[in-house]
Amino acid sequence: MHKLSKKRFIGKVFGSLVLILIGVFLITLTIIEVMRYTKLSNSKQLQRIVTNKRTHSGSKGIRSYDIQYEFFLGDNKYTGSDATGRENLWIGIPKEFFDALEINSKIPIAYSLENPNVNRPIVSPIGIGDTIAGGILGLFFFSFGFLLFLGLIQDFLKRKAVG
Repeated sequence: MHKLSKKRFIGKVFGSLVLILIGVFLITLTIIEVMRYTKLSNSKQLQRIVTNKRTHSGSKGIRSYDIQYEFFLGDNKYTGSDATGRENLWIGIPKEFFDALEINSKIPIAYSLENPNVNRPIVSPIGIGDTIAGGILGLFFFSFGFLLFLGLIQDFLKRKAVG
C-alpha cells in the first residue's frame, strides 16, 4: 500500500469504529431506558406540582402538550428525567389533561420505589416507541460499521497475501 491508500484505509477503519461505537451507545441507552420503564411496574403514586407548561409544533406540524413537574421525598427534589441523567425535562401529556392544568396545580406521578428519579406522570403515554426506534438506529449503525470493518479487514488480508 502506498501512503495515500494507507491513509485512506486508516480513515475507513476509524470511520467504521466510530459507527460501531455510536451503535453501542444507542443500544446501551435503549436497554437502560427500557429497564427504567420496567421499574415503574413497582411504583408508588403521588400528586405533584406542575412547574411549567408549553405547547409547540414539531417538524410535521403535530402539536405537542408538555409539562415540567417536581416532587419532594424527604429533602430530595425529583423532576422528569431520562436515562442519561438529564433532569427537569419536558414530558408530553394528552391535550385534555394539559388544558385542565395550571402552573402550581397537581398531577399524579408514578415513581419507582427503588429509584425515584425513574418517574412519569400517570397520564403521560410512555414513550417506549421512541426508545425502541433509538435502539433500532443503534443496531443499524453497529451493523453497518461492523460489516464495513470486516470488509476492510478482508481487503487488507487479501492485499497482504498478494503483496
